[in-house]
Amino acid sequence: MHFAAADILYVSQLWYAGVPIPEQHAAAGAQIEKAVQTALQETQEQQIIGSNITPYLLDRIQQLTSGASLTANIHLVKNNAKVGSQIAVAFSRQ
Repeated sequence: MHFAAADILYVSQLWYAGVPIPEQHAAAGAQIEKAVQTALQETQEQQIIGSNITPYLLDRIQQLTSGASLTANIHLVKNNAKVGSQIAVAFSRQ
């Protein structure tokens, strides 16, 4: 079994797979990282805390990237499902 795009770590009975965003959709990475840092700074400045942080960050990052972060996240989730299913099939054949 070989997954070129994933790093897999076996610990006891658990498997952890680090699956990156597909390369063709990673171009927005620098833009998204800048937006993340900006949004995090804003949470501190505006004293956004607790359960309000995640919704604020997701919304603000989407605004700052003109939707590129949402598109990238959708591709990441789809790729995670694809790789996860490949891992499941490989395990089922053992």
